[in-house]
Formats: sequence, C-alpha cells, structure tokens
Amino acid sequence: MGARARRLQSGPYFDARYSLLQGVLDRADAGVRLKYGDHILEPALEYFFPTFDGDSIFNVFSIEPTTDARLSYQYAPAGPLRGSANLWLRKYAHEDGTSSLAGGGELGVQRALGTDWRGRVDALWDDGYGGRRVGGTAEAMWRPANVLWLRGRAIVLDVREDGDLTVAALARDVVTSTLMLSSTWRVADSVALHAIAEADYDDVHALQTRAIAILDLAFLPEP
Repeated sequence: MGARARRLQSGPYFDARYSLLQGVLDRADAGVRLKYGDHILEPALEYFFPTFDGDSIFNVFSIEPTTDARLSYQYAPAGPLRGSANLWLRKYAHEDGTSSLAGGGELGVQRALGTDWRGRVDALWDDGYGGRRVGGTAEAMWRPANVLWLRGRAIVLDVREDGDLTVAALARDVVTSTLMLSSTWRVADSVALHAIAEADYDDVHALQTRAIAILDLAFLPEP
C-alpha cells in the first residue's frame, strides 16, 4: 500500500488576475494535476469575466461571465500508444440574473506506426447554450527525412445553431468537411518553412480553398 502511494504525484495550482482598469476580478483558475504511472488526471475550475484590455484593439469573444468545471485525462506511456479525454461543463451568467449551461467532451487516440509514421483520431461533442457541435478528425503524419514533416488531416463537423439565440425557424444545421495537407521543411537550425493547403465544403459557402506559407525563424522540432 505504501509503495503504491509513493507513486502518486500531485501538483495543485491556483492563479487569479485583477483588472485595475476595470476594477474587477476577471480571471481565476484552480486545479490539481495527479499523476500515477502513465496516467494523468486533472480536475479544474475556471472563472472568466470578460473585460476590454485597454491596451489592445481586440475585444473578448464572450460577453458574459463564465464558470467552467473541467476534467482532463491523459494516458502517456513510453510506448507508441497515447490517449486523452476531456469533459467540461460551462455556466453562462446573464445580465438578468439567469444562467445557461453548455457542456461536452473530447476523446483522442494517437499511435506511432514505426519510426516514420504516426496516426491520430479525435472525436468532439458539445451541446447546450450557443448550439451543438459534433464531429471527428483523422490525421496521418509522415517524417521521411530528419528535415521534412508531411501531414494530412480530414475533418467532419456538424454544427447546429442555437434556436434561443437566433430565430428558431432559421436556425441552421450545417455539416462542414475539411481536407488539409501541410508540410514543414527545416532549412537550418531554428529556421523552417511551413506550407498549408486546405479545402472546405459546406452547404452555406460551397467550396472554399486556401494556401499559406510561413517562414519560421524560431523553429523547434516536434518531440
């Protein structure tokens, strides 16, 4: 019993931020990271009060205070198989004193296939206030040389708008499909060229494509 207990590692944490400009506590986080062998469990509580930074041209994406309860799990052994799972529940506090809930979960599995290949699949679901999202991702990564990474990703996501936030009769349910190809070429130490090509299709915007190239002067290879 004592030998098993000594293997359990815990790391509690807490942080908070007070905005002098707004005169309000706008962020607080508390949780604990528990590690037992190859398993990592992390329950956490997060509070966010939206404020304008005062020194930024950007505003917040949420206009209502939120409180999150989250539970994260990681399976991270030294072998080729790894996994993760996340559950969350969020409460939105409205100006009229009422509140709304949203929640969901995410599951991911990754496996190394030899020394050059790696595959990953992810599933996502969240529902409640703001609408619903359900979908999945499949990804393959290949490293044919020490200086070259190639990746392919396919995404299917079903998004249903919240009838409470829009005209219920006009609330849409749209399926979006995405195919993405990307590569990284390390030109020199700490220098790399990233390239991304993406195609998206849904019933609202039909087919959309884009291509991006980035010169990275502070490149760190993936572990």
